[in-house]
Amino acid sequence: MTTFQGRVPPHNLDAERAVLGAILLDNSAYDGVSDTISGNDFYHQAHKIIYAAMKKLIDSSNPVDELTLSEELGSSGMLENIGGDEFISDLLRYVVSSQHIQRYAEIIRDKSLTRRLITAGLTIASHGYDEPDSSQYLQDSEKAIFDIAADRPTKDFANIKDTAGELIRLIEKRNESEDEYIGIPSYFTALDEMTGGFQDSDLIIIAARPRMGKTAFALNVVANAAHYLNRRQKSQQIAFFSLEMSKTQLVSRLIASEALIDVSRMRSTKKNPLTPDDWAAFIEGVNRLGQYNIALDDTASITVDSIKSRCRKLAMSPDGLAMVVIDYLQLMSTSRKDGNRALELGEISRGLKMLAKNLTCQ
Repeated sequence: MTTFQGRVPPHNLDAERAVLGAILLDNSAYDGVSDTISGNDFYHQAHKIIYAAMKKLIDSSNPVDELTLSEELGSSGMLENIGGDEFISDLLRYVVSSQHIQRYAEIIRDKSLTRRLITAGLTIASHGYDEPDSSQYLQDSEKAIFDIAADRPTKDFANIKDTAGELIRLIEKRNESEDEYIGIPSYFTALDEMTGGFQDSDLIIIAARPRMGKTAFALNVVANAAHYLNRRQKSQQIAFFSLEMSKTQLVSRLIASEALIDVSRMRSTKKNPLTPDDWAAFIEGVNRLGQYNIALDDTASITVDSIKSRCRKLAMSPDGLAMVVIDYLQLMSTSRKDGNRALELGEISRGLKMLAKNLTCQ
């Protein structure tokens, strides 16, 4: 029996036996729990083995009963390890009702999540004594906890009638709004007419040849979106990750755009200073930009995990998070070591799509 620092971790053997016994009694009960638990969620090692054998039989369209389960475990050399046929027969004594199997599965799942959190906490504490780099240590610790939080059971099917009702209410709410678009507009008219504005959970990738103005476009989108949110007195933040430019360069471009002055004037010198008109426009641009809630990050070679971690912090802050913009994808790095850039970009895209979906931002 596993112990953590001399203490037995949370578990419920009766619930584990009840689930296994219910499946033995009625194989269809498996379908009611397979989305909630996996073999690794069981605490008792014998129960893990039995559930895995049951899954194998059901996946092969074979019945699960005392005989077939015993034969399956015997053929893999695991029958004696779990306690023999008597252990299997004993499971049926714990079946109260297969109608409650979902609740038993939820108990197993909850105990499993608690054990994983305990394990993660102990691992985090143990690594801390190795005096790791504090920034990486914090990132790894956040990831360990977030991975557990994100590993939740899949949702049940949605009824089309209920979903249609939700859609009707959403459309009615949109029709009552004075906003021209249902999402956050970019204020590039042709784009907004095609997209209806940037929508929650969207992943939008801007592609073009080098030196075609992708960064300038992205900065304009950020400024326009921030202006839209500010005008509607929404405090949500827009996160801009730049892997190529420094924060100073980004702010220079944003101010130049707001002030309607050439960005080259921001590099003025004593011999070629800003004119009074330039200064007036510059200050006006700074004041206007200062009203926008834009968070800048210029970390080079940032990873998807780092972006997830930083965005989660913004999303959990009082202001919340409305949009994330990354410039640009090719400069991002992953943990892959095989050098296959196509697979790396696919991994990055999937990670960013999940980020958008989980945080309900664009």
